[in-house]
Amino acid sequence: MSPTPTDAATPDAKALLRHPFAWSLVALGAVLAMTMTFSYLYGFLEPTRRLQNLPVGIVNLDQSSSFAGTPIHAGDQVVAGATKPAANPGNAVRWHVYRSQAELVSKIQDLSVYGGFVIPPDFSAQIVSEGTSFGRTPAAHIDVLASSGVGFYGRSVFDTVSSRLVRETSVAVRSQIVAQLQQAGVQLAPASVAVLGTPVTARVHDLTPINDHSGRGLAPFYFALMMTLAGYVSTVAISVGIDVLAGHEEFDVLGRIIRFPEQGITESSRWRAKFAVVMAMAPAAAALMTVMAVDVLGMQTSSWFKTFLFAWLGVAAIASITLVFLTAFGLIGELLAVIFITIFGVPSALGVFPEYALPGFFRFTASWHPMRYESDGARAIQFFNARGSAGLTTAVIVLFAWLIGAVVAGGLLAQVVDNLRAKHPRIFGAVKAV
Repeated sequence: MSPTPTDAATPDAKALLRHPFAWSLVALGAVLAMTMTFSYLYGFLEPTRRLQNLPVGIVNLDQSSSFAGTPIHAGDQVVAGATKPAANPGNAVRWHVYRSQAELVSKIQDLSVYGGFVIPPDFSAQIVSEGTSFGRTPAAHIDVLASSGVGFYGRSVFDTVSSRLVRETSVAVRSQIVAQLQQAGVQLAPASVAVLGTPVTARVHDLTPINDHSGRGLAPFYFALMMTLAGYVSTVAISVGIDVLAGHEEFDVLGRIIRFPEQGITESSRWRAKFAVVMAMAPAAAALMTVMAVDVLGMQTSSWFKTFLFAWLGVAAIASITLVFLTAFGLIGELLAVIFITIFGVPSALGVFPEYALPGFFRFTASWHPMRYESDGARAIQFFNARGSAGLTTAVIVLFAWLIGAVVAGGLLAQVVDNLRAKHPRIFGAVKAV
């Protein structure tokens, strides 16, 4: 009498649970949970406290004036107050002084700075006019050049810097007007001082406005994440499919084993087959991603075609990297690939917070991780008119380097595996349970 499924399963389950390897997987799961917690929380938990050297530009066009016989250089005073050395090291803002508004605009559009300020030519004259009219003329203004394309957090940090600069300037100017009037012999009652109100205001210009289909500036990060997941998940599925077709692996569907005859195909041959299918998959995945993101969901972008081409490159690069892990480590390679590609990739992508708000470890990983350049390139295409200087050129070069490097590494690893199996079949061939 043949054993029933229940009879057969009971001793097998007990035997599995008696093996130390089964319980070592508990530790593996716990370590993975700790790794994910470290990656996401360490990268994202304290961006404001870690913020350091956020680049901000300023241009002084003020032509000065005179008030009550005293020269007024209000623009110089604003620049000096903004750029003075911080009392403590690790200043949150790093100021860049430019000669012209055009130069500042170019730097903002190239993402060299996160925003900037322009002190107009008549700034001192406006302040003098306020003082002589006791606040009855319009307030002086500073032009604030913002960029929503830098992302929600980057824009919010710059807005904080902007509000502080204008507020502190306004307070300083009001004190200066009062002092100059008193020096001229004008007696001011408290009510007269209050009339001066806010003598300096901000006139904000958004150089890279974003629409309601931009994820508040986070759409490039999410699109980069989709490129990453598409490259990884599709490659794993393709790899399994090719291995099953070659008889190297098997499908288990609801207890039914689906296995093709073992064909003795080498690792190198299977890698070439996987690579061919993966490279055919990449443009198809990129096209459908772009259709879904732009045409169906309405994601903001400057060019459908450039979005598609960049997605093609991003998917192909991640797919090739995934193949390296799968070729070297097989099933375990799936786990190692997801740790490298996504768990450490998301904080390194600079999609939510700029590098100036990340801890040193993720500033380092962001300098070379492919997901960072997927995010940079997507941002340049979506918000900065696909300007190469806004990060697109560097992103394309780095992702191409990853693609070529992964192709070379994958092919060589497959050949190494074949050589090891040929020279040491007892060690690198099929391993029996012990």
